[in-house]
Parts: sequence; C-alpha cells; structure tokens
Amino acid sequence: MNKKQLRKLYIKKRAALTMEQCHTMSVAIADNFFNYIEIPLLNPIYLHLFLPIKGKKEVDTFIILDRILADYPNIKIALSKSNFTNYSMQFYEFTKETILIENTYGIPEPVAGNLIKPEQLDFVLIPLLVVDETGNRIGYGKGFYDRFLANCHADCKKIGLFFEKSIPLIKVNEFDVPLDFCITPDKVYGFGLA
Repeated sequence: MNKKQLRKLYIKKRAALTMEQCHTMSVAIADNFFNYIEIPLLNPIYLHLFLPIKGKKEVDTFIILDRILADYPNIKIALSKSNFTNYSMQFYEFTKETILIENTYGIPEPVAGNLIKPEQLDFVLIPLLVVDETGNRIGYGKGFYDRFLANCHADCKKIGLFFEKSIPLIKVNEFDVPLDFCITPDKVYGFGLA
C-alpha cells in the first residue's frame, strides 16, 4: 500500500473506535509514557505536547498534560499553533493561565504566551495515523511535523502516540523524520537507538 491508501485505511479504522475505547487506550498510553520514557527530574525539560482533535479520535493527551502539571514541575510544556498558509507551527509555553481556543480544524491552540523555539525542545509527542517497524510515520499529509522536527536538536526524543500495533515498512521520502519511540496501549517501541 502507498501512503495515501494507508492513511485512508487507518482513518477508517480509528473512526470505528468508540469514545470509551479511545479513552481506555489513551490512559494506557499515558501510563506507558510515564513508566517507560526516562524523564530527568532535576533540570528544566521542554516537552512539546499535541492536543487532540476530538472529532478525529486522537490520543487524549490532556491525560498526560494533567499528570505533568500535578507531578513534574520541571517540565515546561510547549503547545503548537498552526499556520495553514505555509504549514508551519509556532510553540508557546503552557501555564495554568493559558487560554486555549479550537482552530477551524478542531485543534485546541494557545491564544498567546512565551515563545519556545524548536531547538529548545527535549521531547516531542507526535500524533500519527500509522507507524512502521523502523519508526517511519504517516500523519494527515501536510508535513507540519516533518518540517518542525528538522529544526529540533539532535538529542530531542521524537515520540509517536499510536492506538494500533506497528505495520510493515512504509515507503518514505527524503523529508520524512523517523521517530525514536512509539507508545501504544500495550508496548513502547524503540527505533534505531544505541
């Protein structure tokens, strides 16, 4: 299958999930994130967190957000604001005072805040539709994340969140940036790490 066919298939599979299934799997993914991803506790850490498009039944990352706010005062959360003219994103530090508004695509975004540069990020949590056994991902096809990940520092951990299991190799192009990890409800996959 090519990317277009895989995207269509996995959009259909996700649409068939119930909201209860999405919630249960989102809780398991959040548990796996905190149980298996090593997050330093002393130094400030910058983590990009995508917020879910509820209409597309994405992983509910508000579960992760709430736990970070409660238990990880050293983690600075960066939320993105999308520019659909040039398919780029800007990142704003999230605080308890941050106002979120859904854009026309249903993505909750910060109205304003302190800007965070991609080079500052230590961890990036990434939405996806499909991932393969080597960490290549397929999103919605606009290239937002591939453009932005190319500007992150070399040690930044790129982590996909995925309701399904991995699939056979996907044909990628020169712009694709592979993940370091993929977290599913059942397992954490590591890709190409020493």
